[in-house]
Amino acid sequence: MSTSMYRVALLLGIASLASLPQEKEAALKLPQTQLEQTIAISNQVATEASLADEVVLSNLLEELPLTPEQRADISARLGVESAVSLGDEARTLAKSNTDAGAAQLARAEELIGVAEAERTRSVLDQAQAELNLVSFADTAKAQERINALSASIAEEERLAAEQAEKAAAEQTQAASNSTALGSVRLSNGNTAGPVGIEAARIMEPRTGVPATTWELIIARESNGNPNAANPSGARGLFQTMPFHGSTATVADQIEAAVRAYNAQGLSAWGM
Repeated sequence: MSTSMYRVALLLGIASLASLPQEKEAALKLPQTQLEQTIAISNQVATEASLADEVVLSNLLEELPLTPEQRADISARLGVESAVSLGDEARTLAKSNTDAGAAQLARAEELIGVAEAERTRSVLDQAQAELNLVSFADTAKAQERINALSASIAEEERLAAEQAEKAAAEQTQAASNSTALGSVRLSNGNTAGPVGIEAARIMEPRTGVPATTWELIIARESNGNPNAANPSGARGLFQTMPFHGSTATVADQIEAAVRAYNAQGLSAWGM
């Protein structure tokens, strides 16, 4: 039986039992069998009703112009607690639900406050989970705070990711520049340069002298310029003399430097 049918059956049963003039007149217009059936249904419904149905009955009893005696008599005949008791129980239940909802909402709002202070996604997620558990309370404002903070944190995360990417790119570029400049830089700013670094790397296994030493020589002699020329006749990265061989190409300059080293060692460069 639907809730609306419960209400009709209860109302007719109450009207008949209370002998209320207008309500009884309306009830008596029904065939006697139907009236008896209605009262029987009312008795069955009231006897088997859940608390929610009893609250409906309580509200009906309070709406009708019954005397306390009539209300008590009807409650007794229908086999339920008094309407006043039912009303108190309903109000107690409602207050209990409201208090529980308020406590749940307070816990959620406390977590929201922590999330707003710490601006952390994990605490915000905890606050959202707590808010989802709230019943019998208005969560609209708390949800607005969560939504606003979530959007703000998302923007901060986006900016942080961009900054991290930029920093990584700068580090990569710095490492690349460092490789290009080599590990040697003289006080006057001279370096071996990219071409000189590669030449120094080749010279190391050819002579047994560390590449950094050759970078130092190249930085001092030519600043990494394979086209460097001196009035004395010295040419190229290593500033070798013509009798050491051709310096037309970088490969030639390396061969000339190897010959100079084999002939004089590092003393060819004053070391």
